[in-house]
Amino acid sequence: RVKFKNGGGAGAKMYEIPPEGGSPKDQNLARGRGPAMEPPDSAQLVASLGGNFSANTREAIEAAPAQLRSALILGSPEFMVR
Repeated sequence: RVKFKNGGGAGAKMYEIPPEGGSPKDQNLARGRGPAMEPPDSAQLVASLGGNFSANTREAIEAAPAQLRSALILGSPEFMVR
């Protein structure tokens, strides 16, 4: 339904190809979006939540690439309970 509503079902382009070079901020501005936001620091998130994560959550966060750690913390079961 989403593709159809946005024109994807009719063969229209849903996404523009970002311009070559330039920062993500420039690419977002070229697409008509606001400036890109830097992800929150994962160490600060852990400190503010008290570090009360299960062993599984802690392992998943540590194994993830740095740019995804904040998302994993905010999507963790421990954060959702708060």
